[in-house]
Amino acid sequence: EWQRWANLQVQEELCREMDALKGQADLEAAGRTMRALQARWKPVALAPRAQGEAMWRRFKTAQDEVFQRVAPHFAAQEEERAANLARKRALCERAEALADSTDWVRTAIDIQALQAEWKTIGPVVRGQEKSTWERFRAACDRFFTRRQQDLKQRRETWAANLARKEELCAKAEALADSTDWEAAAAQIRQIQSEW
Repeated sequence: EWQRWANLQVQEELCREMDALKGQADLEAAGRTMRALQARWKPVALAPRAQGEAMWRRFKTAQDEVFQRVAPHFAAQEEERAANLARKRALCERAEALADSTDWVRTAIDIQALQAEWKTIGPVVRGQEKSTWERFRAACDRFFTRRQQDLKQRRETWAANLARKEELCAKAEALADSTDWEAAAAQIRQIQSEW
């Protein structure tokens, strides 16, 4: 019984706070605070019957007024998030289409442009943020990983070619002082064809 009376005092405070929200200009903050007040009400819902019902009606009436003010704001926000989700999914599709390209320079520029565009798009529908981001990132990572592997293979090939050409240069330099013209000329032609 004592707890019910104590809850009545907390309910009074929560009603005052909910009433104050009716004049809140920042609809985003009003909505967050309204949800917090609703959560704080639940543990103190038990109160002496007559006073408790009156407090609940007061709280509920103020809550309904606040909700009527913030509902259009949150509905518009949800529409914007849905539009953002559609835009980000379109970017995912474009990135996935580019992920297997071997036109390394042009595709890298295109994917970097997609990444820059991604950053300009606002938040998406709650619950879709992570999966959408992971899908986009996977496509980008697939391309850039393949590009890195290709560049690594090219560098290995270039290093092997450089070593082979240095060998050929050394052979040609060794023949520079030869007086056996026909044999030296044949070897130089062989070196040139290998080059």
